[in-house]
Amino acid sequence: HLEGMRQPSPPFFAGPWPFFAVASFLHGFAVFLPLVATNSFIKDHFGVSSFVFKGAVDCAASAVAFTLQPAIGALSDQVGRVPMLIACLVMASMPNIPLLGGNVWAWAVLCALGG
Repeated sequence: HLEGMRQPSPPFFAGPWPFFAVASFLHGFAVFLPLVATNSFIKDHFGVSSFVFKGAVDCAASAVAFTLQPAIGALSDQVGRVPMLIACLVMASMPNIPLLGGNVWAWAVLCALGG
């Protein structure tokens, strides 16, 4: 009787989708949301030269990311993808902590080291 019928698909919450949704939310919270506040905070702190400062921080972060990506990939192969993804999400949110206290230089260093 049931042999010719199509099997029901698994529910949406089965598989990697819940993890992907949580990781996407955390990435948005850790990286994109603070950019709005960061830009205005840096502009208030540095004035006209804020674009130069932000550009220097972004350049340093890109150079660190370019340099460390092979090592992070190799470490991810040994440790596993999920622990490395969680560690990278935590590191991406770390630069936002000094901004709560108004420390722009600590933010810049953590952004540059975070890649």
